[in-house]
Amino acid sequence: MTIKEHISLLSKFCIFTAIVTVNVIVSFSQETPEEIYSKGMEALDNKRYEDAVTEFTKFIKIKPDTDVVYFDRGNAYFGLEKYKLARDDYQKAVKMDYYNSELYYRLGLVDNYLQKYAEAIDNFKIALDIDPNYKEAASSLAVLYFTLGEFSNAEDYYLLLADLDPKSENAFARLGIIGIRLKHFQDAADYYSKAIDLNPAKAEYYLGLGEAYFYLNDTAKAINNFMKSIELNDNLAYAHYFLGEIYSKLKAYEDAVSNFTSALEIGHPELSDAVIRRERGAAYMGLKDYESAIKDFDFSLNLNSKDTLSYMYRGKSYMELNIDTMAAEDFKSAIELDSNNSTPYVYLGIIYQKEGKYDDAMVKLSRAVKLNPKDTVALYKLGNAYFNAQKYMDAINYYDKAIKVNPNYKVIYLNRGSAYYNLGFYRQAVSDWENAIKYDPSIYNDIKFLLTDAKSKAGT
Repeated sequence: MTIKEHISLLSKFCIFTAIVTVNVIVSFSQETPEEIYSKGMEALDNKRYEDAVTEFTKFIKIKPDTDVVYFDRGNAYFGLEKYKLARDDYQKAVKMDYYNSELYYRLGLVDNYLQKYAEAIDNFKIALDIDPNYKEAASSLAVLYFTLGEFSNAEDYYLLLADLDPKSENAFARLGIIGIRLKHFQDAADYYSKAIDLNPAKAEYYLGLGEAYFYLNDTAKAINNFMKSIELNDNLAYAHYFLGEIYSKLKAYEDAVSNFTSALEIGHPELSDAVIRRERGAAYMGLKDYESAIKDFDFSLNLNSKDTLSYMYRGKSYMELNIDTMAAEDFKSAIELDSNNSTPYVYLGIIYQKEGKYDDAMVKLSRAVKLNPKDTVALYKLGNAYFNAQKYMDAINYYDKAIKVNPNYKVIYLNRGSAYYNLGFYRQAVSDWENAIKYDPSIYNDIKFLLTDAKSKAGT
């Protein structure tokens, strides 16, 4: 093709393009801005968000200073989950002084999606300032504060939501959860009761009410509500777990084991199997089934090797089975994890005494007493360690301290009496042994010979 022919063809193309462009402009010019906006709103109402964005964009090109269209296009972007674009449009509307409760509510929503939580809270609050009856804004604030763990603030907005909608069972249920989190257990019970009044068929509400009563130490009401929740939904692991805890406290260990087992079988992401196994193991200890208890503690410690309580319980179980070497290792592990807990020192001291290691026993028991000067058992066992080492005055010193803490601890009088007897203080021995008999008459036959002898010697 010659240069002359190329230029001629290009000229014809330009003329054709110009004609098409003119036709398109004429076509656009046939739609008024009002018609374009109407098409955009129709698309938005019918959730054709892409079409809505297209129409609103056309309108903005014609009338870029119309604030409401930025709000509407922002809503279309919101429907498309294009939150950054929605936020840009909402903020343009704000800069153009568009003042609307829904605008600020929507801004709060996109800020929340974009994890701009402080901005979201501010915008939800502005929406409520514009319209104090805006339930959705109150609900969003309550949920956001709850999610952030700011329970006092969440409580304020759930209370507002409950005022705006007295039939909002969800608001009262969340208030119940918050009451438990804040340890306002009576408030929690009241809120869950209101939720139950609104929906008596919701098992989770009875579970929450049972938990509130559990922490209020109202055992009967707690059991009744946990049982009601299970009656409505037998797959509530927490209900079985709490029942297990209650039955353990009541020493109904078989029922405790049964409920802990149900909790394990059902499972719950927020309920630790390590904890349930530990507590079931403790219930097995109550049944004196130490082998089963140890299996549970083994499982628990495999899941959580830093659980001091599991080491303590397993150590006690080994002691009951006279496997003192294993018991001692568990108590040492407990001390490594929590050196300020006096109890494992006490048990180690007891084991050392059984082994005749009185000096080692004194060291461990002295540490226990230092950590907890009012631990009657530690004081008594330390007295025994000195007694077994034939250091009777030291033994009497710690027996005195133990009796001062707990005057009704009968066995201390028995042992202190023996210490006095060995020192030749027969009157004091007689007095202590008579006190011991007063607390436990069954021991009279065991000590009547010594008591008679002490009385005889005291008389001389």
